[in-house]
Amino acid sequence: MNKIIGLFGGSFDPPHLGHYQVLQHLHSISIFNEIWIIPSYSHPNNKIMVSFEHRLNMCIILAKSFGSFVKVNTVEAELPQPNYTWNTISELYKKNTNIIFEWIIGSDNIYNLHQWHSSNELQKTITFCIIGRKDYQIDKNLLPDHYRLISKDIQNFSSSKIRKKLSQKLSCDNLLLREVQDYISRNQLYTS
Repeated sequence: MNKIIGLFGGSFDPPHLGHYQVLQHLHSISIFNEIWIIPSYSHPNNKIMVSFEHRLNMCIILAKSFGSFVKVNTVEAELPQPNYTWNTISELYKKNTNIIFEWIIGSDNIYNLHQWHSSNELQKTITFCIIGRKDYQIDKNLLPDHYRLISKDIQNFSSSKIRKKLSQKLSCDNLLLREVQDYISRNQLYTS
């Protein structure tokens, strides 16, 4: 039987408790053999981010909470830039022919999937595992077959608001894992 792996891509700038809650919920319902966190190497729209190395290290900290169920994959660092989800998935299927992948997204992303690079090919190739987010309700009956709705309303977190709080040296205890906060502090990330 083929392994089913959930791919959890994003900038993870920084990885926050919303990401943790998604992983925690997916772990509890056992629909995947593993989840691979895939931090983007760069943003296709040239969004400024903390270095890939720092974001990678913070993702590793996040993954440790889940043992062997969650791994961090650096495939995007190996691909030509700018990179898009379609390139990442194509590369992973080339290297892993015996695995079934699903791309994990928040329900807030469903309305702009048609704008993603190579959207048609992407939607023909992979199932999207949609995590419900508060304020972004989805009617399961309106979804195409290649969408799987996981009905868990994850609290909304804003990475940009978290970065702003960090730059102002405000507490992020209810937004970030303590270990991620410690890493950010040690490396003086997100300071103005």
